[in-house]
Amino acid sequence: MAEGNELIEFYEPSEDLILPVDLSQCRAAKAYLKTCGIRIQVKEVKNAEFMSVSGQFPLLKTDSGPVEGFAQLLKFVSDRSQSSSRDLDERQKAQLEAYVTLVQETMSNAEIYLAWIHGNNSKITKQRYGCQFSFPLNHFLPWLKMREIRHTMKVSEWLTKTTTTVRDDVQRTLQSLESFLGADERFFSRSRGFSALECLIYGHFYSIERACQWLSPDNFLSDAIKRFRSLADIAKAVDAATFE
Repeated sequence: MAEGNELIEFYEPSEDLILPVDLSQCRAAKAYLKTCGIRIQVKEVKNAEFMSVSGQFPLLKTDSGPVEGFAQLLKFVSDRSQSSSRDLDERQKAQLEAYVTLVQETMSNAEIYLAWIHGNNSKITKQRYGCQFSFPLNHFLPWLKMREIRHTMKVSEWLTKTTTTVRDDVQRTLQSLESFLGADERFFSRSRGFSALECLIYGHFYSIERACQWLSPDNFLSDAIKRFRSLADIAKAVDAATFE
């Protein structure tokens, strides 16, 4: 099969089990692959996390081997010369990479904080994470996951952040994006379809809003993103173009 026609298997946790940080990555990845013209077959599996060596999503099975995480996904698409940003100049590519890194660093950690650290949400998240396993793994594996999360967040200095600090970090990041966007409707007009940055904004906004359905009513991230109308418009445009 020619590389351009390859049907790629895309693995993700089932909808009733997926956690915010994984949902944002998978949703963004599916949107980006669609805008780049890469065909995928989505497979929702309960043990998706354990199929990934790194534990990262998205998880793709390709003819050249597995692709794990959004960073590997970007390289995979670029290596196929199908990146939506291949026509950008070097300065624009550097800007794109910098903002992708910023968004991933801030928003992903904020989603982990929302689900595993904030208020009583850790109890809800552990139940959601553990319900896919039988006893006693349904108790042991969530505890193990929680210990791993807290260690990672401690190393990145997010564990001791307050809700106010996390909200401020998110709003500063989104304000930086809006300032970079200015009066334009898109970040990079020369991009062929939506850029990775726009797909990530969509993925994170989508995930945060979906988290309201099963986390506590105090989804402070949902309140934090509502003021950024131009970014929300980009997210809506990506959704309409790639999922409707």
